[in-house]
Amino acid sequence: MATGLGVDVHPYYQRGASFPGVEYAWIKMTDGAAVYALERDSRVWTADAHARRLREAGIPFGGYCYAQPGDGAVAARVLLAECDRLGGTGVAPAIDIEDNRDIHTWSTREAVDHGRAFCAEVIRAGRRPAVYMNASKMQACRPDEWPEDPVIWVARYGRAPEASGVYRGHYDVHQFREDGQLPGSAGRVDWNQAYTLAHLTASAPGGGTTPNPDPTEDDDMITAPAGTDDHINVIVKGKTSLYLACSWGQKVDVHSILYYGDTGQDLKGTGVGGGYDGGLRTPPEKWTFQPNRPGPVRIPVGAAMATIRYTAAHSFAVGAA
Repeated sequence: MATGLGVDVHPYYQRGASFPGVEYAWIKMTDGAAVYALERDSRVWTADAHARRLREAGIPFGGYCYAQPGDGAVAARVLLAECDRLGGTGVAPAIDIEDNRDIHTWSTREAVDHGRAFCAEVIRAGRRPAVYMNASKMQACRPDEWPEDPVIWVARYGRAPEASGVYRGHYDVHQFREDGQLPGSAGRVDWNQAYTLAHLTASAPGGGTTPNPDPTEDDDMITAPAGTDDHINVIVKGKTSLYLACSWGQKVDVHSILYYGDTGQDLKGTGVGGGYDGGLRTPPEKWTFQPNRPGPVRIPVGAAMATIRYTAAHSFAVGAA
């Protein structure tokens, strides 16, 4: 089952990394309007090695530009050329706008102008852009309200972006930690959680249009009652996406989603791979669904029924489409 977990990597600091369990990735490919190339340790480090490993692993990836003062449209053109050269067209090309006292501190107006110029150029090239900022800068700039409609990739570690009112807008991908690990990596790795498919392009597996965030428009819903470590069974045969929808101010903590296929003539149920079971981990994990993050959860091929184990203080809706 797809979990929406991805990484973003730096060609030097995460050199040597391999990508088990990763579903998508961004690679730093450019600095402003310059292709990334760092001469260190008697060699020049570029995005080529990570791109090759991701291609070989069949993992969709794209590039990001570490924003620097200048023309955002020019930066977009340089990044798009690198994405094309490296085959990084499965994930939306992103502009990373963040303050660095050694490089540049962005005013809100400057960040908005630069980001929108980048986005407009990516759209002119026939693609959808992505914008990365930390939660406080995202709230100041609100790219979720820009007419360019970029994919929103927000960083906040240890807490949801909206916690304590830091960010009040929509987001598609949350960079939730900076101390992750990947085999072979020379340094710690940023982990990202995707709550929509907006970051994936049409060339990526399962990519293309963003799913309807209101599954009631797609198919019938069933209601799950409030409960603690309770469960509900949902028929998912012939469906591709599962949604959990709750009201504003509520949430659903999912401990596991396990899938089963049709029973064969031997009367034995057939398990279907890809289930999520955070309850078996130590310590137990949970997957939280909130009103602005109802899914989708991809349903594995061959699944006929899903068993969802959850904790929720209020009833909520479950739908498959």
